[in-house]
Parts: sequence; C-alpha cells; structure tokens
Amino acid sequence: MTYGTMLIVSILVCFLYDLLRVKRAALPVKTCLISLPLILLCAIVLSRLTYVLCFLDLEMFDEYWVEDVLLSKKITEFSVFGGAVGACLGVYLAARLTHARSLPYLDAFAPAGALLLCGIRIAEIHQGRLGAGMYIPEGSPQARFPLANTNDWGEAFLSVFLLEAAVALLVAILFSVLPGLKAGRCFTYTVLYLALPQIFFESLRAISMRWGFVHIEQLFCGLLVLLMVFLGCRKVHMAFTPRFLPVLGVIGCIGIIVFVEFALDKFAIPDLLCYGIMILALSGMAVLEHYTLHRLDRAE
Repeated sequence: MTYGTMLIVSILVCFLYDLLRVKRAALPVKTCLISLPLILLCAIVLSRLTYVLCFLDLEMFDEYWVEDVLLSKKITEFSVFGGAVGACLGVYLAARLTHARSLPYLDAFAPAGALLLCGIRIAEIHQGRLGAGMYIPEGSPQARFPLANTNDWGEAFLSVFLLEAAVALLVAILFSVLPGLKAGRCFTYTVLYLALPQIFFESLRAISMRWGFVHIEQLFCGLLVLLMVFLGCRKVHMAFTPRFLPVLGVIGCIGIIVFVEFALDKFAIPDLLCYGIMILALSGMAVLEHYTLHRLDRAE
C-alpha cells in the first residue's frame, strides 16, 4: 500500500473503533459522528500550524507565503504532536456542540487515537529516513527488517517508526481491556504512555523538528506531562502534604533529559549510558504522575 492509502485505512479503523467504543459505553452516537470530521479538520490544521509557528520567520511572508508555507504538503513539515492535540480538540468540540460531557468521549477515543497513531507511524515506511534512526553497519545482525529499514542504496537504518508503532499498538490494546478506570483515567493514561516513550524515540530519530540540540516534539511531550501533573496537584487538598512536590520532581526529570540531549550532542559520553539515564528520568515522570493521580483519588 502507498503512504496515502495506509493513512486512509488507519483513519477508517480509528473512526470505526471509536464508534464501537462509544456504543459499548452506551453514549449517544450523535456526538461521535459529529466528532469525526472535527477530529480530521482540527488534527490537520493544528499539525500544520504547530510546525509553522515553531519555525516562523519574517522572511516567510511574501506573495507565496500561503501556498508554499501555510498550505505546504511536505510530510516532514507537519507536527504529529500538534495533530494529536487537534484530534483531542475535535472530540472536545463535538461534545460541547452536543451539550455532552467530554470526558466519556475522550476516554472512548483514546485507544482509537492510539491505533491511528500506530497506523501513521507504520506508514512512515514509505517516507525514507523520516522515521529512521542511526545507521546500522552492513553485515550487522540488526541490519534487517523489522529492526532496520534499508534505502535504495542498501544502507540500513534503525526502524524507529516501527518501535513507535509497536508502543502505540500496545497502549491501544492495554487501555481497551483495562477494567475499572475512573472517568478520564483512560484518556489520561493513554496520553501519558504515548508521550513518555515519544520523548525517548524523538532522541533516536535522525530527522525531527529541532531547535539546535533540542527536539521540539520531545519538549512538547515533556511539557504535556508536566501540565498533567500540575493540573492533578492543583486539585489535591490534603493536609500535611506538599501539594506541588510532584511538579518539582517532573521539572527535575525534564532537566535531566535536557542534559542528556546536550551530552549526546556535545560530550563524549557513551550513548548507552545517556539513554539509560533518560529512561530512568522517564520512569520517574511516570511514577510521579501515578502518585499524583493516587493522591487525587484519595482526596476525592
């Protein structure tokens, strides 16, 4: 299948699964049907707009700005993070338009959205080095599919896009079958376990949105987790407990990850050690989010 065909199939699977989950949750289907075009529209607009705003330059504004910049169709000039935010916004807007509560619909959409992300990542097999990582020497046991993807000259590169797709699929399956979650928790956990691994994967990608050594989508994912922890802490009302201590912990973990990225770019520190430290920091962020939600559950 071509890249476009794989995207269309992924979108259809996502929408059908979202509709199925809405029906299983005994929610009005009308809101789900209205959300489908809104998800597509908001995802495309925010995906493109995020990229444009990240690399905004006054020299862009000429007579060809709208056609060559704002309406560019280059796949490398779209933000997956912006698209994910746009998709969630589409669900929220549909709920508001139909005067329904948004959390049940976001919970229903979350695993379906993870499936869509899985399809988007798999489709990157048609985009050359877009979803690839480091070069793998010829003759290495890892220089074969699915661990590596080869280009037209037979050079092998780490298949980061397939690792991302596997994680998205695992998250979709896990939070489709996990029982007994409170309202909003399926959405929260899905976002958390898509954002945290992406911080790691963005570091592995050879081509990504960057400001110097800073991977932009990596930064967005880190700030998203920080926002989630902050919002959770803001709702906690427990005596003799430092309410915003987890927020400080997440800021510290983000600082460690920034240092690791700087070290990978500037210092002669083994990559394995750097990525090990990054994984520990990401694990710390996950623990702090879970701790925040646990405190919130106790407070409620």
